[in-house]
Amino acid sequence: MQQYLRDGETADIPAQTKYFIYPVRYFDHGMREPAFVTRDVRDYVKRWPDRKYSLLEPVTFAAIQENETRVEFVIDYRVQRGETVDTGRTRNTWIIRTEVQGVTIL
Repeated sequence: MQQYLRDGETADIPAQTKYFIYPVRYFDHGMREPAFVTRDVRDYVKRWPDRKYSLLEPVTFAAIQENETRVEFVIDYRVQRGETVDTGRTRNTWIIRTEVQGVTIL
């Protein structure tokens, strides 16, 4: 999780978007493809070039189904553009799904 937060502080768009499998349910935007997410992240980096994120609580994991796990975490953020600063906290929920592509039994 720390690497995800550190990647979010950089201007490296591929580093920030590598955590998604597409299509992804992307915040309040519904299901989205890579082009949309890349554009949104690029715009956010331009709007807030100085970003700092901190994990506030332990990450929690909960099995949902046989192949799905819910991951929840709370972060504190501070973003800045010149003299303009915004701060706050967000509760984040990820659903991680394990998919088997194929198995050969010998």
